[in-house]
Amino acid sequence: MTLSNSKALHEVAVCLETTAFTAETTPGTYILVEDGSGKILTPRGVDKYKSSKYNRPTLSVAKAYLPEVEIKTWGFYTGNFTGELFNAVLGSDAMTTPTGASTARLHTMTLGDNLDSYTFWDKTAVTEQAMSGGTCDSLNVSGPQDSPMSLTAKFFGTEVNTVSTFGTASYISETALANVIAASHNSITFGVESANITDVTFDIKNGIKADEGVTQGYYHPRNIIVGKDREISGSFDVWDETGEMLLAYWDGDTSSPTATTPNERPSYPSIQCTWTGAEIEATVGDASQTTGTGLDDASSGGTFTGTDGDTYVVTISSTGTPDNFTWTKNGGNASNPVAITGTAQTLSDGVTITFSATTGHTAGDAWTIIGYKFNYYLDINCPSIYIDSITPSESDNRRKNTVNWHAVKTSGTPITVTLQNTDSTQY
Repeated sequence: MTLSNSKALHEVAVCLETTAFTAETTPGTYILVEDGSGKILTPRGVDKYKSSKYNRPTLSVAKAYLPEVEIKTWGFYTGNFTGELFNAVLGSDAMTTPTGASTARLHTMTLGDNLDSYTFWDKTAVTEQAMSGGTCDSLNVSGPQDSPMSLTAKFFGTEVNTVSTFGTASYISETALANVIAASHNSITFGVESANITDVTFDIKNGIKADEGVTQGYYHPRNIIVGKDREISGSFDVWDETGEMLLAYWDGDTSSPTATTPNERPSYPSIQCTWTGAEIEATVGDASQTTGTGLDDASSGGTFTGTDGDTYVVTISSTGTPDNFTWTKNGGNASNPVAITGTAQTLSDGVTITFSATTGHTAGDAWTIIGYKFNYYLDINCPSIYIDSITPSESDNRRKNTVNWHAVKTSGTPITVTLQNTDSTQY
């Protein structure tokens, strides 16, 4: 029995269940999907954010004890459930605040033993259902070059009920849509240039044993997850006119970064893909006294416009009435002496320094200020994989090699997903 109508406009919402397998009554996030006509549920339709396939939900009950929901959506770093989806399939998230950040947050997700459960709402013009106890069985990540990341997830649930708690949908803003991510960097450890790689996919499967859950008396199939059945695999296309890049790896040529002699093919290479997006924060680090022990009354400020990591060193060049300082950027030439005014004084790239006192400092004392910039980004890293196949073909009169791989299960960390955004709550 399929509960959704593919011809109707669908709106989808989700909420983490505070108590596992207990239905929530209020949506926490409204997910960006498409209706059957290809229209995107946004404040305004924007063609460039459309996918070639309809991204609409399917809520179905294949068996009386096994409701499931499949969601097709796009990856955004804040909002739209992106971070929660990765945590839902992996099970573990560690959130930190990057050095120098105020609002930027870093989420590092790895495989965990426990999976969270969620309540999903599927609303059309005439019906509204909610599936509770939803546990993620699989997540497919598709990253075509220079196209929006596509996410497809399947959740098994506990029960489905007719409800009227969807509320008024509030989707991500036009500004947030501008942060849609294109695959700007893909790196394969055996030396293939990222510009020659397209159509990267990752498949993460938990192998939930729904039927076993029922036969063994469990209320929810999520209780039957056999660790050895978790699978991580994927593929990517390499545009290689001569085949030299892949053959160098496959034949163990010395051009392979980890090969030192012929025929020394690396046993387990790695694959890493990073999607980068818009800047989310720029900050000026504190003025830290790094030389001397004299009067320490310097403070930094301003709006940083430079490059992430730019380092400014301010040094008391002479004392008097007032004292003077010089400054350098990234170890370059020192500026001309500047008289201390006791107010904010601009160095470069919007960075300012303020000395509370105009006199009383020690010549040679120095303060270091670092500028920071933070961008939205998502990084998926499988540090140990096995190449299953390399299949050559031709497209547009170019040679293409499709590489299929799977993560090595004996690896200590078979996958790590790092997500930088402004979500300040741990998933």
